[in-house]
Amino acid sequence: MYAKLPFDHKPDQAKIPKAWRTPRRYDVIILSDYRYSSFTRCAREWLIREVHEQGAGLLMIGGWASFTGLVGGYAKTDLETLLPVLCVPKDDRVNCASGAVVGPVDSKSPVICGYHRATVKPGSQTRLELRELSFKHKTPQLGKPYPLLVTGQAGLGKTAAFLTDCAPHWAGGLVDWGTRRQTISVAPGVDVEVGDCYLKWFASLIRSLKSVIRD
Repeated sequence: MYAKLPFDHKPDQAKIPKAWRTPRRYDVIILSDYRYSSFTRCAREWLIREVHEQGAGLLMIGGWASFTGLVGGYAKTDLETLLPVLCVPKDDRVNCASGAVVGPVDSKSPVICGYHRATVKPGSQTRLELRELSFKHKTPQLGKPYPLLVTGQAGLGKTAAFLTDCAPHWAGGLVDWGTRRQTISVAPGVDVEVGDCYLKWFASLIRSLKSVIRD
């Protein structure tokens, strides 16, 4: 089933154990609300080697402790060099009280409630955009596009930046995207319902970052 991807998890501010830092252990490494200061120097060097030399994929998902964020701190760092975007030097968070539509826009496009501002690096590709939603004389208006999903390459590794969160509050209607409900376990004894398109899309994104040289 597309949702069942095996993984190891370490929360923000918990150091990555040495036992994890072995060559070719992971196909994809996801940084989601994991601040730069949580990395030791050795862990940063391991991550850079895994992506550049071993071909591990890297995905950063938005949140307070991602990109620049409130406490992310990735701007102008050695790990920023792995990302397909440049982080802005100050707080990059944008809250959208009226929502932002994920595009290409159609009648079933999900609406999110916030995102990070970032600059797409030369050679990277913007795969998804967002447009802030507003109302003028009770008529919905869409603003100018901003990057939402950007992909690139760092050495042998495929990389991606998803510039919003994968959970409330920023995720907004994204977690309900789809026509069927899927129940997933997020912690022992804790299950949540999400839309089937949300689940399938994230699983496909993660799999797309797996390098063929590691198969």
